[in-house]
Amino acid sequence: MVLGPPGLVGRMPVADLDKAGAGEETRDLIYLEDLVALVRLVLARRSHGLLNAASGVSLSFLEVARLVAAQFAAKPEIVFAPRTQPVTHRHFDITALRLAFPAFGFTPIAHAIANVHRAERL
Repeated sequence: MVLGPPGLVGRMPVADLDKAGAGEETRDLIYLEDLVALVRLVLARRSHGLLNAASGVSLSFLEVARLVAAQFAAKPEIVFAPRTQPVTHRHFDITALRLAFPAFGFTPIAHAIANVHRAERL
């Protein structure tokens, strides 16, 4: 998943984890600015082959909802819904990325969320 404006969850006073049960599913989120920087590196170096544009760090939906909620003065309520689909965690092998671009680092998702929050003036 890529996080960037528009796309910050939490414009409403409730963060609804619809179909997500207790928010335990995990995803590897990356900041849009980081994806753009990575694509620029790939193009500048004329790289070829496959790599996963992933940070290697997966967070649960609940962790992400809490990070988003922390950006608001009036803390939104996080609402859970019964799980309607099986739990699916997402983890990606970033070996090729690390070998190709060892100095490249991703913005921690808490900072990315804060940046998007400021940019959207929420």
